[in-house]
Order: sequence, then C-alpha cells, then structure tokens
Amino acid sequence: MFLVPSLPASLQFPLLSKELVELSARRRTYVVRAVYALALYSVTLWAYGRFLKQYDANSFEMLGQGRTLLDELLRWQFWGLYLFLPLMTSSAITSEKERETLPLLLMTKLGSWTILFEKLFSRLVAMGSFLLLGLPLAAVAYSLGGVDLDSILKAVYVLSVTALQVAAFALLCSTWFRTTSSAFVGTYLLGTVGVLFGSELLKLVLGIGIAFDVHKLPWPGLTDEGREWIVGSVMHNPSYRPLY
Repeated sequence: MFLVPSLPASLQFPLLSKELVELSARRRTYVVRAVYALALYSVTLWAYGRFLKQYDANSFEMLGQGRTLLDELLRWQFWGLYLFLPLMTSSAITSEKERETLPLLLMTKLGSWTILFEKLFSRLVAMGSFLLLGLPLAAVAYSLGGVDLDSILKAVYVLSVTALQVAAFALLCSTWFRTTSSAFVGTYLLGTVGVLFGSELLKLVLGIGIAFDVHKLPWPGLTDEGREWIVGSVMHNPSYRPLY
C-alpha cells in the first residue's frame, strides 16, 4: 500500500476543489456546456460552409485559407465568452450570500483575496473546458494551411486574457450585488455599457485629469515622455481607443 504524500499548505486549494466538485455535480453545468457546443458548432460550421462554397471541391484554391476560418472560429469563441462566462461567474459570491454561508467562509483561515482568487479560477477552469470544444474546428482550419504556431499561440493568449477580464468583472458584480439575479443582470448591463462606451468614458476621465494637470503630479514611474504620450494620445488623436 502506497501513501500519497500530502501537499504543503501553500499548494492546497480547498475552496477551488470544493467549487469544481460542486460545478461538476450541477445539471446546469452540462446543459450550458451542451448549449455552448451546439451554438458554437452550428454557427462556425455554417460560416465554414459559406466560405468554402466559393471554391471548387476538386481544386486546391482553398488551401492556405485556414487563417480566415480560424479568425471566424475566434470571433464566435469571443461571443461565447461574453455570453456564457458571466452566466457562470455572476453567482460565485451571491450564492454564498443567499445561503448565508459567506460569514462562515470568512471565518476560515482563507483570506478574502484567497476566496476571490479561488472562486475566480474555478470559473476559469470550467470555461476552459468550454473553449476546448473548439479544438476540432481549429484542427480543420489548421489542416487547410495558412495557420502557423504563432497564430495559435496568439489566439490562446487573447482568449485567456479576455476570459480573465470577463470573469473578473462578473466576480466584481457578484460581490457588489446581493442576489444572483441582480448580479446576473448587472453584469450584462454594465458590461454592455463598458464595451460600447468604455473607451469614450475613459478618454473623458483622462481628459479631465489632463485639464486639471493631474498628469503633471510626480507619479511613480511616469516620465516626461510618458506625460507627453498621454496628452498626445488623449487630446490630439481622434482615433484613440484605449479599450479596443
């Protein structure tokens, strides 16, 4: 009989393990995953078929067109992130509030930041399984050529960063609102406002700061070149879009 050595306390994630077990036991997780897979494959295969229809099936013209198909897949993966990840994350903290278990959770040895990070990563792991459903479609695009390893790595990086941003914002709404339903609605409404008008709002805030010479304060790490770049980007560049 072999004894499995226990991990150090710093490498143990009890709340993360608990969250993943609970997510795997929920019927809703598999329903959402099935809906995500059905929607992703339906729209992507429809787009693939529409794109490849312009080429003769017996010709080699379609070879090297995999990049276009990969971009189409990524576009729908982004839509999946924006639509499904808030649904999965908005209840991370509010469910504890509704069950009145949040005070008990705060009484454990886990700190507040540890609770938030483990809640966040549990949703990211679940969403990662959703994103992996696109691998067969990515393989089809790769087989047509025109897609190199650098393109795939960039796609993975952008999807990962986007998932982290969306999940963090949904977790913020989950901590802010009292109920899951209000957090769910607030995540989509505030997220939509941020996507549509976030760039202009940020430009307005930065412009007000420049008007009051806030950028001239001795900020750590901000050089004179950096101040000039901020002023030039915000005040003199009409195409300035910091969130896009």
